[in-house]
Amino acid sequence: MVDLSYPDSINKNTFVALNKWNFMARFFSLPKNKRFTFTPRYYDERAEMRKERNEQIKREVDAEKEGKKSRITKEEMANYIKMSRRTQKKSNMRLLVILALLLAIFYFFLIK
Repeated sequence: MVDLSYPDSINKNTFVALNKWNFMARFFSLPKNKRFTFTPRYYDERAEMRKERNEQIKREVDAEKEGKKSRITKEEMANYIKMSRRTQKKSNMRLLVILALLLAIFYFFLIK
């Protein structure tokens, strides 16, 4: 038979409470991650160097394309700013003409 007597220094209620806490700690704890170790069986140094060189060339080509794109966008922005200034000037001129016409009409009505 198994003796389930409690230690003398801990009373029954404390022993049960400790067991509950141990159960809850085990219930909410996550399992440990499993280790994955993989060692490649074959390594081709030339292929790795070739692959690395190809990636470097692609990065350089992409950088050149980005440079061209940035120049194109700068030119487009300059053209857009010029066009917006022209339209703003035209709009201001229209506003001045309309204001002058309204003032002239208002002046003629006040005189008569």
